[in-house]
Amino acid sequence: MTIGWRVPSRSAVITCRANDRKTVIFSPYLMASWAVCDPELTLGLPARVTATTGMDALTHCVEAWLAKPYHPMCDAIALHGTQICAKSLRRAVENGADLDARGDMMMAAM
Repeated sequence: MTIGWRVPSRSAVITCRANDRKTVIFSPYLMASWAVCDPELTLGLPARVTATTGMDALTHCVEAWLAKPYHPMCDAIALHGTQICAKSLRRAVENGADLDARGDMMMAAM
């Protein structure tokens, strides 16, 4: 079984490997009180992991922006996250030591 979540979030996705089914759990108790956002903790990640997690961040930003409900604050955050990804994703992948690019991608993922 794998558990994954994004901060801040009230949901978690649990994948049961036995039947490859996913279940979403929602709870206010899943909300983080704080998050450690230190790009130095990502130094040494392989380029492929940096690329796939960066594309995940970009996908969530685009998905939030395209969601049907009108929410101007969410739209602004999503658009800014997309701009950050456009500026920094390639740099973070090509130069794993670029802390500014890694920090930008960390903020886009948030």
